[in-house]
Amino acid sequence: MMQKSAAVSICELEQAQYKVILQAGFSEEHGNYDTYGIMVTQKSREGWYVKDEISDVTTDFRLAYNMAYKFNLGRLTMTHFRDVVEDWLSM
Repeated sequence: MMQKSAAVSICELEQAQYKVILQAGFSEEHGNYDTYGIMVTQKSREGWYVKDEISDVTTDFRLAYNMAYKFNLGRLTMTHFRDVVEDWLSM
């Protein structure tokens, strides 16, 4: 029974969570603007920590939210995170 519990803990520790992050952007043409990035966090024994982040993905909150939501729903691995964001934006 102890081994099964340990296996569940290891699985939980490997799970990633994707979150939308609000950032401030600036361009000479448009001035200040809000932009959204995607952050991936991973659980450790001490808590959650940032594993990777892509800044300035989009200025459309709904797009960023849908990406993070679907990444979490589909349990996207961190290995494919950057490629999937790139593919999504090129569609």
